[in-house]
Amino acid sequence: MTAVCAIVFALFAVVWLYGFQANLLAVAQHQLSGGATHYNAVVGTVLILGILLLIQRWTMSVLRLPVGAIALTFFPSTLVMSLLCSYVPGQSMTDWLLHWAWLLPLLVIVLLITVFLVRNVSALMAPLPITRQLTRPLFTNLLVLVIQFLAITLLSNTDEVTHRQAAIEASLMKGDYHGALRVGERAHATSPALTVLRAYALSKNGHLGDSLFRYPIDSHTRCLLPEPLTEARLMLLPTDSLWKHLGARGVDGLTQERYLHVLQLGGWATKAVADYQLCLALVNKQIDRFVSLLPRHYALNDSLPIHYKEALTLYTHLRTNPQEIYKNEVTETDFKDFQALQESEPEGNARRLKVYEQYFGTYWWYYYYE
Repeated sequence: MTAVCAIVFALFAVVWLYGFQANLLAVAQHQLSGGATHYNAVVGTVLILGILLLIQRWTMSVLRLPVGAIALTFFPSTLVMSLLCSYVPGQSMTDWLLHWAWLLPLLVIVLLITVFLVRNVSALMAPLPITRQLTRPLFTNLLVLVIQFLAITLLSNTDEVTHRQAAIEASLMKGDYHGALRVGERAHATSPALTVLRAYALSKNGHLGDSLFRYPIDSHTRCLLPEPLTEARLMLLPTDSLWKHLGARGVDGLTQERYLHVLQLGGWATKAVADYQLCLALVNKQIDRFVSLLPRHYALNDSLPIHYKEALTLYTHLRTNPQEIYKNEVTETDFKDFQALQESEPEGNARRLKVYEQYFGTYWWYYYYE
């Protein structure tokens, strides 16, 4: 029975630690060590699992529970795994442990009371028939293990945006920009940091002007750059990687627009800065500023990035006397279809949903609905 429970526990632990929590454990080790050490998912999973099984063996030797309650000896291991997986990025070691200062003693008391009850109840129970001497303890132990697994999922950090950010940063640190962009590409939840990371990955791939609005953007903060310029905080990826990509480190007190402008004035700007300036104007819905900047970096022809074509087409429809005239038959037809779809539905959620289904991923959707 002990072997069966150990196998089930080990399988869950491997899936949980390696398949779901590996990136968050990497963040925890990186931040708590001040970047001095790095987490290896395979080594970390094997090491943690070995420690958890040793804790279980020690607990079993101390508690000496009947065969029908063997699963309870995994309870301390469950607590340790929950503690390891409950880290919230940005927490200090003290804050992390203080969060458990009241919960851990309470759960230990619950375990001791449960052990006391199990011992007394089992002493009073009549012996089981031979046909049930295996099945009943098996089902009882598996049920207790499942309850413990549920407890781990409840006590661990399972925030989807945090896990998504950790996965994207892990991919970026490997130079896997396409892999970073595949993480959560169909998910709606986002954050300032996710927008910053995706913008960086798209810029490295040369597709910032083509694909930025295909991902959800945090329209409240409208960040394309990390702290100290904005509130977007990275967890694993050194911000120096992004600053090097643009030309110089960001300085506290500057806005994103001012920082990019200073780079160009000082001659430090890389080629990527132009697209950052243009996309930042679009994210802020400063379409006139976008149009004034665009001719400095691009010829107004059909080779323009997709979002720039969309923005220029929108601009010519919004302004009676546009500064720049741009015509593209395909984009123009798409925009007229977009307008027709809007007019076909009354204002409200029904219109928003219908337009979203067909035009999410275009600048037009972002401009009118975000």
